[in-house]
Amino acid sequence: LYAGITGEYDVNSMQKITDENPYIDPTLRVDDSYAPVKVFGGLKFSPTAGLLLDGSVSYTSYNKQYFYANQYHLGYLTDIAYPYNYVGIMKPTFAALYDKAKVVTASFNAGYNWKDKIFAHLNARYNSWDTKTLTKAWMKPTTEIEFGGEAKVTRNIFVNANYYFAGGRYAYLYGQESAKIKNINDLSLGASYSYSDWLTAFVRLNNVFGTKYQTLYGYNSLGLNWQIGAAVSF
Repeated sequence: LYAGITGEYDVNSMQKITDENPYIDPTLRVDDSYAPVKVFGGLKFSPTAGLLLDGSVSYTSYNKQYFYANQYHLGYLTDIAYPYNYVGIMKPTFAALYDKAKVVTASFNAGYNWKDKIFAHLNARYNSWDTKTLTKAWMKPTTEIEFGGEAKVTRNIFVNANYYFAGGRYAYLYGQESAKIKNINDLSLGASYSYSDWLTAFVRLNNVFGTKYQTLYGYNSLGLNWQIGAAVSF
């Protein structure tokens, strides 16, 4: 059983923001995030050998939190009847909107280890956002579920699988109406061969379902794709 009260101050460096959103307006410096109050509590226990369960609830209050929004600018279409017909044209970059916000998060995490041969995990999170002036917590998922595992087939061969779901996301089309973002359903499968302690070869299938989801509104994910390579440790 654990509980606590703390706060958060996140420095939103350009590297952090571009790792999160590579399509952010390059001239934008996202303000730092400050949460003076974060209250959390939970229960962590192991009901049987190899199985660890962790459930928790937290409440966080942000004085200033950023949310991504698609950028628009006015353009016009040349037409004989309407020579100055202005329309909104979406830019390929994102801006940041700020607001005071509160979020209640319920989380459940589970991990299982069977004789160091089979590893499995489950992480689930539900977020309930309350923003002061914005209509919604733009781009933030309400529900996130991630689970996967790895199995040791032989001393050198491993197989793995991982699934990620994110739902309840909305995009703010800057200066236009909002839009519901398609849920993320992403399954990946892989295998690896450890030739030695310093050399491992791997193959991986990504987005096995081939779904055209969008992590960021306006940018479709790759369909079914694969990777093959090697990792070297020194």
